[in-house]
Amino acid sequence: MGIHRDLCELVAAAGPDVLLDATEFRAALDDFLDEGAASEGELNLLTDAVRLGSLQRVVDQIAHGADPELAIVAQADRLAEQRGTREAEGARWALGALAHALGHVDEPVVLGPTEQGAADQATVLPQRPLLTPVPSASPPTVLPPPTALPPLTQSKARPDVLVEADAVVRPGRARRLWVLFAAGSAVALTAAGVVLWREVPDEREPSGGAVPGESSVLTSGEIRAIPAASVPEAAEPAVMASRDGGVQVTGFGSVEKVVADEVALISAADEELVAFTLADGPCQAQPACLPWEQLALEVVVGDATVLLPAGGPSFVIAAGTDDAVQLRLTMNGYDQRIALRDGRPGDENIEVLTRAVRTVDVGESRVVPVTSNLLLEPGAARWTVSVGRAELSFFIGAKGLADPGKAYLDIEVSYLAGNDDSGEPSYVGFDNIVLRGPGNQEYERRDIQPDRISDTVFVVPADLTRATLVLRGERRLPTAENEVVVLTIPSTPIPIRFPAK
Repeated sequence: MGIHRDLCELVAAAGPDVLLDATEFRAALDDFLDEGAASEGELNLLTDAVRLGSLQRVVDQIAHGADPELAIVAQADRLAEQRGTREAEGARWALGALAHALGHVDEPVVLGPTEQGAADQATVLPQRPLLTPVPSASPPTVLPPPTALPPLTQSKARPDVLVEADAVVRPGRARRLWVLFAAGSAVALTAAGVVLWREVPDEREPSGGAVPGESSVLTSGEIRAIPAASVPEAAEPAVMASRDGGVQVTGFGSVEKVVADEVALISAADEELVAFTLADGPCQAQPACLPWEQLALEVVVGDATVLLPAGGPSFVIAAGTDDAVQLRLTMNGYDQRIALRDGRPGDENIEVLTRAVRTVDVGESRVVPVTSNLLLEPGAARWTVSVGRAELSFFIGAKGLADPGKAYLDIEVSYLAGNDDSGEPSYVGFDNIVLRGPGNQEYERRDIQPDRISDTVFVVPADLTRATLVLRGERRLPTAENEVVVLTIPSTPIPIRFPAK
């Protein structure tokens, strides 16, 4: 029984999902097939067709109306490239057998090495057309040589094959038209018969424009600058920011291949290409942020670190399919990263500096009636409280917070006592102001510079959007008569609002 028929029985027994996971599929093959039914090379080829996604792409293209044979041929060429070889015939056999097992195509006639049987005694020749059924009980059809074709000569690449002497093949993949001559044919060929092919220009446009004349396999960790059009565009940029500089990743994701300088860049077997595009990002020192080219960015592939080369802003790097691939910004004492397959931020990324709006003008003014334990001058028992700018940040001077998910919130709060609005404002004491968030939670206040009572700084979540500033409590002031005035400040809430990130 041919391997493609064994695959049909395997799918019938285990279900089509057995072809979704390469590890499960290989284990099923080892358990299901009789010993010696397939060579190790054939098993590896079938497994790679699943693992590298070639079978799934064939199925998807057929589902969208593609011709099955053309879909298999196209994906077989890509599968061969991914496995580091230019020999696509075995890949066509593997994809045809798997597609047949799923019921998408008729029984393939492309034979694997263990299926050739008696044909092993004949000359090893190119395989017959993929997906063209030939009844096993009928003798091979004898066809006369096509009179309209130019003379055939021996192929330099394949001495056992005859090709057109003056065939001209345009850029792109050539289609092969096969002609089978049986034993006893009037044409003076071998007694066992030979297979001829004719190279015919493929008039179809290859996907992505002209196919380059050569390809280059990138090894794991190898990185190249590439055209920006080769990078999948991100729905939303991924951002990293520090005190002095930042970077945006405006495009990222895995790609099958990239064409740069007329060379197709591809990955080796068990690896894939990851492409990304960079742009300048925000920072706390805005607008004086360093451009991304000056940030000494790195790419981390698994356990290895690669310095970003000159060029860009788009790049591609090869990596193992199971390796993490991250853009790394090490700056101002923080190690920040972005996953280049899906844009996820790292655990140490400074969240608040990626917000589009970090400063708001609260613009609130309130008259607060205070009370005293002593008789005050007329009008002195009132404060006019003003709340101005509120700013989210991460660094105070050179020092940042220990938790990258937190932020400093600095609020301008002052008051004028009495009815005189022309005097110098005073600042609310440290104990007379609190900041509350959802659930009435009080945020920690930091005395950043003890010699300056004007600093009203709180530590808040980096994604804060709503908070309430509250004035309350007592304030004690000495008098010239060695008495103490105790001022009681009624609870006065003032809302603070930031737009969502």
